[in-house]
Amino acid sequence: MAAPAVIVWGLAAIVSGPAAEAAGSIESGRRIVEANCSRCHAVSGPGPSPVAVAPPFSTFARKWPIDSLAETFAEGISANHGDVAMPEFVFSPSEIDDLLAYLKSVQQ
Repeated sequence: MAAPAVIVWGLAAIVSGPAAEAAGSIESGRRIVEANCSRCHAVSGPGPSPVAVAPPFSTFARKWPIDSLAETFAEGISANHGDVAMPEFVFSPSEIDDLLAYLKSVQQ
């Protein structure tokens, strides 16, 4: 009976190993958002954000499916936050994977 559990555990380790890394690095995504986004957004918790009209990253999935943000990141993200102008950001495919992995990790 213990053998099936070992097999399942082994398969989980294989799936969460290199294949998971190809889907994006949470740590790399964290570095990207800390360098580019943390001046305005709460990037790791429920908030409040430093700029009140900038939504906390932990609430993004309430408004948008996280995976749907990939195209927005690729085309250049900018948003209207009222009187606050958000700079335009354009990310590489690997940075987008990292950003999505990080965003998924902080949803509440």
